[in-house]
Amino acid sequence: MPEAVSFDDLEQDSFMVGGETSYTLLPVFNDPTPLGNRYLFVYTVNNNPKKFFSEFSDNVNNGQPNQRPLLLPNDDGDADDIKVTIGDTIHVEMQCIDESVYTFYSALLQLSGGGPGGGVTPTNPPSNISNGALGYFSAHTVRTRTAVIQ
Repeated sequence: MPEAVSFDDLEQDSFMVGGETSYTLLPVFNDPTPLGNRYLFVYTVNNNPKKFFSEFSDNVNNGQPNQRPLLLPNDDGDADDIKVTIGDTIHVEMQCIDESVYTFYSALLQLSGGGPGGGVTPTNPPSNISNGALGYFSAHTVRTRTAVIQ
């Protein structure tokens, strides 16, 4: 299991897109000096069962304070989309994960349309389970924080 990293705070920021306000949260933590740390952020809005994911690695900011914000949902027009507004509560879970789980989520997010140019050719994400099973096994640390959008 990867070493736990302290999850110190969440800092909020906002920006305008097409005349509407969108929000981000910056997870405040210092990445440890050894290269190879991987993080998975799982977050929900107002305890809605729909979960959002972001994966980070320390390849760019090894040993430095985190600089990558979480982009909060801004209703893309689908019936089940969520738009974050003032007063919403965002629950964020920071997981310190190993490289194989990071690879799984990185591929999964690209396959789901988050990749370059809107996605990649459909395929199964790489698994760390043998015999062709789809999924992953993870032993990870968990730290949580909650923020109310202001």
